[in-house]
Amino acid sequence: MEQDYPVDDTVVIDDTVVLISCVKQKVDTPDGPIPAKDLFTSELFKKSLVYAKVVLEISEERIFILSDEYHLLPLNQPVSNYEKNLNDASEDEKKIWADVVWGQLSQKFGPDTHYIILAGENYYKYLISADRIKNVKLPLKGMRMGERLSALKSAITNNQAITQKK
Repeated sequence: MEQDYPVDDTVVIDDTVVLISCVKQKVDTPDGPIPAKDLFTSELFKKSLVYAKVVLEISEERIFILSDEYHLLPLNQPVSNYEKNLNDASEDEKKIWADVVWGQLSQKFGPDTHYIILAGENYYKYLISADRIKNVKLPLKGMRMGERLSALKSAITNNQAITQKK
């Protein structure tokens, strides 16, 4: 039985950026780098990308991958497979990773940019603050992996944005 998720009927504004976490499942890249969006093979990553592009109607130029290895990745950035995993990092390493990502984001986007982050807490906990990302939606916040996937599938099927749980 499919679970109903709260619907967020707010309109996505032009200055919205979507950040999607990388995943462990990747293709091998023996012939060299491939576009980042083609590297990650999990259903969760693929559904997150479809959700951002189709349901939220965000252009590929405003969707980025939060990569454990490469930090902030444009979807078409050529990359090779890697094994680094932020979930295995110490808190200090996560803070350093977030510092680099924030540096990349702040070079590209202004302080009033709105962010939608489709990632687990390790990817956003050191990015969200009054002096960093302050306009943010976390529609998958507090959900386990299976719940995230189910919410994304439902949102795509119904073409409706997911509302962040309180």
